[in-house]
Amino acid sequence: MASYPGSIVSFTENTAAGQVITSAYFNDPYNEIVAVETGLLNGFQHALKWLTDNTYDIGASGANRPRNEYLAGFLAVGTNPAQTGAVRLANNTFVYGRNAANGADYNVIGVDSGNVVQLGDASAAAINVNNILKWTTDNTYDIGASGVNRPRDLWIGRNATIGGTLSVGTTAQTGSANRFRMLQSVARSHQSVGQGINSATVTAMTLDTNDFNTDGMWSSGANTKFTAQIAGKYLCFGGVSWPSLNDTVDASIAVRKNGTTVYAETNWTMGVATSPFQTVTDILSLAATDYIEFVVSQNSGGAQTLNTGQSTFGGMIYLGE
Repeated sequence: MASYPGSIVSFTENTAAGQVITSAYFNDPYNEIVAVETGLLNGFQHALKWLTDNTYDIGASGANRPRNEYLAGFLAVGTNPAQTGAVRLANNTFVYGRNAANGADYNVIGVDSGNVVQLGDASAAAINVNNILKWTTDNTYDIGASGVNRPRDLWIGRNATIGGTLSVGTTAQTGSANRFRMLQSVARSHQSVGQGINSATVTAMTLDTNDFNTDGMWSSGANTKFTAQIAGKYLCFGGVSWPSLNDTVDASIAVRKNGTTVYAETNWTMGVATSPFQTVTDILSLAATDYIEFVVSQNSGGAQTLNTGQSTFGGMIYLGE
């Protein structure tokens, strides 16, 4: 068996006719051939190098590919790759993955020319995180930046614990006081078509014209009602402007829940002939789909048509759980 050479053997080219390999060098090419065969079959005992940098491949795309590659050290890709780590990439180079339709490449991770770590691709369906997401240093780094490059929505399944200030919406500055805007469940409507209220009959006010309705609590098809969209505490407020009533008439306005239970009520006996204006407020605990109405009554002996406009109104505001 030929011995494995300890170094590269150099041969001198001879082209003259009749020249032969002398016995002293006969085993040299044989040893080189055996060394290559042994390396391919059993493993090389030295570095495997290419004569020209960045010119030749291992395998070919789609065919004649090696199967697996096992490395004990690291994989370095590109010019001036990272100096540490198992996979070392040069700046502004990225790891990509192929999409399911085999029609596009998605950026997975890399460091761009601005030294920003890019994670994920805008074309990808999502980035799934299957464990706790932690920062290496407490209370030091942010998610997004003020005014630009902000995330859009935040959906939390359990708790949010905040050690500083929570700002929601577009901030504004007034004098030395900071204010912030946030979406609130609130609705108010008023009466624009005069409603007749029969004597001695408790009647829900029709509030046919909406002033604002941020969370679908009022609808034109059920314009006597304000319906809670989520469970919680609600401030309920209403007012009624009566026509001229004589001094013996009793008139009232009240908050009624789910068509049955009456809560706060304002009830007057006129005492003098007048066109009274009455208001009522209360805080109610409502479940989702519970509704309130503002009911009025009078005992003048005949129907009375309410004055229209902003003085005959109702509404409610979600206060919290």
